[in-house]
Amino acid sequence: MSLVVLALIGLFGVMPYTYKTLENDSLRAEAASVAARYLDDVRLAVQRGDPAPAPTRVPIDLGSSFVTGEHSSATAIVDLHASCIQPEPASASFFDCTVTADLTTGEGRIKLTPLESYITRRLPWGRRAGSRSQRRWSSPSSSGSC
Repeated sequence: MSLVVLALIGLFGVMPYTYKTLENDSLRAEAASVAARYLDDVRLAVQRGDPAPAPTRVPIDLGSSFVTGEHSSATAIVDLHASCIQPEPASASFFDCTVTADLTTGEGRIKLTPLESYITRRLPWGRRAGSRSQRRWSSPSSSGSC
């Protein structure tokens, strides 16, 4: 009987920690989803030859607590920043873009794993390969950043 009581006390002691961990994991997953969407916007801008989107702050509603079930009025903030470089200076159409994301909650700032993608800028429509009038896109600035 005492083993059953001890097991129940251990279970109820671990459950709040488990729910808090689930809340943190859920928040990180939502922040990673926001970062992936921002990387899609960066990819689209680079492919079109537009400048990369400006650094962005995205608020995330924390919703209801797993432990208490009460709605939290606090929000988390995801800070997003993109940087694109040209690994090969000879190629004006190839970029290596990285999105860094920082998650700020009431418990502090968490640096998330950066997302990286290789992006190729497309040639304009209506130009045929081998045509003398065909030009490559030039990078928006001499530093190679997008």
